[in-house]
Amino acid sequence: MSVHCRLSNTSLMLRVLHTLSIGKDSWSSCVFTRDVLVFHTAGDDQASTASATIPRAMFSEYVVSTDIPRFMIHVPSLLDALLMGGSGLLHSTTAKFVIAYPTGDGRLLVELEDSRRTIQSTLSTRPVKDRLLDMRFSDALAVNRITVRGDALLELLADISAFQADTVRIAFTPTHLRIVGLDSPLGTADITIGKKHDAVLGFDVGDTTVCPKYHAQHLLRACGAHRSAGRGPQAAGGGGGDMGGMGFGGTSDGSGGFERLTIVINAERQLCVMHQGLDHSIPALVNIVISSVCELEDL
Repeated sequence: MSVHCRLSNTSLMLRVLHTLSIGKDSWSSCVFTRDVLVFHTAGDDQASTASATIPRAMFSEYVVSTDIPRFMIHVPSLLDALLMGGSGLLHSTTAKFVIAYPTGDGRLLVELEDSRRTIQSTLSTRPVKDRLLDMRFSDALAVNRITVRGDALLELLADISAFQADTVRIAFTPTHLRIVGLDSPLGTADITIGKKHDAVLGFDVGDTTVCPKYHAQHLLRACGAHRSAGRGPQAAGGGGGDMGGMGFGGTSDGSGGFERLTIVINAERQLCVMHQGLDHSIPALVNIVISSVCELEDL
């Protein structure tokens, strides 16, 4: 099995990899099919998963053998390899970013090249596990959904991070989404997002509402907020705070995240965050699923 591909949208691939990093030491399975590259990552505590589907349209070259290549790769190392050339190479219109597998010793080759230099990195791989963690989110009915501009949501979630909340409770009503940061030594962060706010791109409560609780770090990682700098406790707690831009999606290293986030809660109180750009012609999508905190009423 072998693969040789050349990225045509490096910044989008970097955003995908940053979003997949839901653990301190994330290893992701990579499966190269004829039409898509699929990533799948499990959280360190086995209570969350992240998956991404990258269409071959993101590659200017995409050659895959008939026996589908699949292996595990260390996500932070792959990110480092793609960033090895610095911002100059990332901004270059003539640079080539090539991924090939396997090398002679079974590693993944990442090659960056422009008119002046060639940088090669070889990364260790592992066999794909027999059974990948599957949260089976789609098996349960989706009951509540909101689609929000990514920069606006992360601006508000900065309050949760600044207050060092240990858990968060999420509640949908017919008119708004409420996120409350709990179990913090600094107090409570209470955030409200109205369905008619300019940053809200879609809102569907349905006939059933639930009020599940989640670990705050799980939610922040699922939304990509663990990469955002906190604003400090003095700025937190404002449900009607500034929802202005944060340069979201604009960083060359891909750490800015995606422009559109959809939060969906199902009947089993699992939460899924779907990451997607505003450009519908680029369908690259990352889904992150987290489990709720078990409470007494759930037993």
